[in-house]
Amino acid sequence: MWTKPNSDNGVSHLKRAFLKRFEPYNWFLGLGEYQDDFKEDLKQETLEWFRHSYDPKEWQLFINDYDGKALIINSDQYKNGSNIKNITDNKGFNIFEKELDIAKNTDGDFLRYSWLDENTGEYTPRVSYVKGYNQWEWMIGASSSTATIDMAIAQKEKELIKDSFKRVTYLLLTMLGASVLFFIISQYINKRIRYNFNSFISEFETAISKHQMLKEDKFNLNELKRLSSSTNKLLEKHLKSLDELQLSEQKMRALNSTKDKFFSIIAHDLRNPFNALITLSSFLVDAIDSNDKEEAKELASIIETSSKQGFELLVNLLEWSRTQTGAIKYNPNLINLNRELKNPIQIIESIAESKQIRFKHDINKNITAFADPNMIRTIVRNLLSNAVKFTPRVGIISIEANENETEIVIKIRDNGVGMSQEIIDDLFTIDVNTSAQGTEGETGTGLGLILCFEFVKKHKGRIWVESEKGKGSCFSFSIPKETTKP
Repeated sequence: MWTKPNSDNGVSHLKRAFLKRFEPYNWFLGLGEYQDDFKEDLKQETLEWFRHSYDPKEWQLFINDYDGKALIINSDQYKNGSNIKNITDNKGFNIFEKELDIAKNTDGDFLRYSWLDENTGEYTPRVSYVKGYNQWEWMIGASSSTATIDMAIAQKEKELIKDSFKRVTYLLLTMLGASVLFFIISQYINKRIRYNFNSFISEFETAISKHQMLKEDKFNLNELKRLSSSTNKLLEKHLKSLDELQLSEQKMRALNSTKDKFFSIIAHDLRNPFNALITLSSFLVDAIDSNDKEEAKELASIIETSSKQGFELLVNLLEWSRTQTGAIKYNPNLINLNRELKNPIQIIESIAESKQIRFKHDINKNITAFADPNMIRTIVRNLLSNAVKFTPRVGIISIEANENETEIVIKIRDNGVGMSQEIIDDLFTIDVNTSAQGTEGETGTGLGLILCFEFVKKHKGRIWVESEKGKGSCFSFSIPKETTKP
């Protein structure tokens, strides 16, 4: 504590000093400054910094002390140093008192009031944000008229709308580019598939007529290479069987039926989806050229459906041909049935959405089976696909799996068109064509059910159908308990 020079009241003031001892003379050298003088200097420097660091045209800054003195004010009516303690708005609202209350009792808050507009001479709504600095007993804040805030919000809205329009335009252009790219790719794929399948059919007809094998290296698609390999095995067996004159009539009829079925699928059913793709692609080109988006969307949907049907047929054909040659091995493992059935159910559910068909699941989550997971998935996928085909729009398909003392039973039930007993008797016979059109003209070959029969037989199980015309069908298959033990 130290008494200031030239002070008459003798009051001591807090003083801070820096000292350094000068050892040769045992002197103490230093500098000192009174704390309150330093505080006042700092306040003035702070005010000067604020006055030179903001643009009054951009925002309204004010600094007042707690006694009502305006240290910085942006007003022609009030100047710096004015006492604003009794300023009120047109409703008698004491603005300073409310600002002082916010400064002392909160960590900062907003205040709404009316202020005299110096340009119009009218009171206008205004908003201030006030924060107190209690150490110096200052209140610091900024204010703006609500009209200015509304104008800023309106400007931001315009900028947002403009930005949104740019984004939407970019998105539309991107979608248009993607559509053109999809069309080009689909045209290329269609041409490649058409060429390969025509080549396959031609080679197949030549091989049959000349009693020779297919040339597998002439096909670019891996699926066709695998199919030709499987077909060659069938052809080899078939050609050998022609030389065996002592084959039984039943075996000869079975081989001929297999051949006829295979020829029918290759020459007719397998070609139809891709012929449809070629025709529909041409229509799609016309629709895009005429900017008919609705027709283009509808044609694209039909192309997707036709592609899925063709692919499903190709998969079934490949798997069936492999069963005939023994290329598919029975590899059972201990599996969780609920987990293995999720994939085929999800695949067919996505297809069924186009017919608004609902699926119901009732699969015991704890059932484990010693079975070939690939075969089980193929069986369920084909049975579900068959159910979707013959179920009308807004229909219901249920899948349930349970076990009893002797076997595990999986049931797939629909409320579709059903079938007669005559058709049921021939469903799993390859030499009788039981295929029919679905509720929306879907076509098929019946090969999927034959494949299901073959795979169930691999598991030493059984497959059966309960159906009545007009009341739907229930396809069931079982896996004996003794085959479920590792």
